[in-house]
Amino acid sequence: MAITKKALAEKIKESTQRIGRDERTLEAALKSMAQTYRYTFENQIAIFSQKEDVKAVASMQLWNRLHRNVRKGHAGIRLLRPEDFLEQIYVWDIDDTEGEFITLWQLSDAAEESIKQALDRLYGEKEESLQEKITRITKEEAEDVYMQKLELLQSAMGSFTDASLAGIEKGFDVAAKMADYICRVRCGYETGQIPAFGFYDIPKEIRENEDFFYLLFSSASEAASGMLSLLSREVKKELAKYNKQKEEERGTGHENRERNSESKELDAAGQIRTRKREISAGGEAEALPTDAGRGHNTGGSSIL
Repeated sequence: MAITKKALAEKIKESTQRIGRDERTLEAALKSMAQTYRYTFENQIAIFSQKEDVKAVASMQLWNRLHRNVRKGHAGIRLLRPEDFLEQIYVWDIDDTEGEFITLWQLSDAAEESIKQALDRLYGEKEESLQEKITRITKEEAEDVYMQKLELLQSAMGSFTDASLAGIEKGFDVAAKMADYICRVRCGYETGQIPAFGFYDIPKEIRENEDFFYLLFSSASEAASGMLSLLSREVKKELAKYNKQKEEERGTGHENRERNSESKELDAAGQIRTRKREISAGGEAEALPTDAGRGHNTGGSSIL
């Protein structure tokens, strides 16, 4: 049964309240955000409020184009508002569909060097591991986003109380750590037991304030989204290079056969496309229209 907008608003309110007081709910919310990183934070929390353990979401039309059907009796997940890349307001998790096999992109060792080089070009070189580099940059980005949003909030609200200022100051570090956690979850890095990042050290009246909650979590969401979108692009580039090299080694004798041998792959949060098992020399597999974008340019055709 479809959920009404009013009922969805109540579910979102209930979820944010549970996050504000329960560490396990906070952990589940951040893990969900890692799988839906291409959606706006408003829609991420809407998705989480309806289904906490999503793996990847997309519209019914896109699932059908990928030869997957929504299972009978599985209701859609309603978004709070339409995304720029998606006309529909309902999406389904992959577990609510059945059909051809689909996999998610992964941060592979083969792409590590190219990813480090890309990050160095954008953010400056520094001797550190890829995981350390991702953590440092993501935290810095989260703090910058948090500051920008804080300035807008202050313009709207005026001056803050002393209690609010203490919580807001703590928020810089909390937002940075949450953004890093979201990235580590999606990249498959060891996360260990969530330490709550000092979130529950923020006074309850501040922590449960709707404006502060949005400031904190949307900052973490946007910073993580930017990093994960960049990582997925680099992984796709590396796979394209690898497939092209393999095809050149094999020659062109199997070109027609390879064109008929396709597999479907799915990016986190529903970015789905067709990938040929081996890409013919000089070309990339054509991407299917995606239901998951967040205003990030993925560089045209995709091979992952």
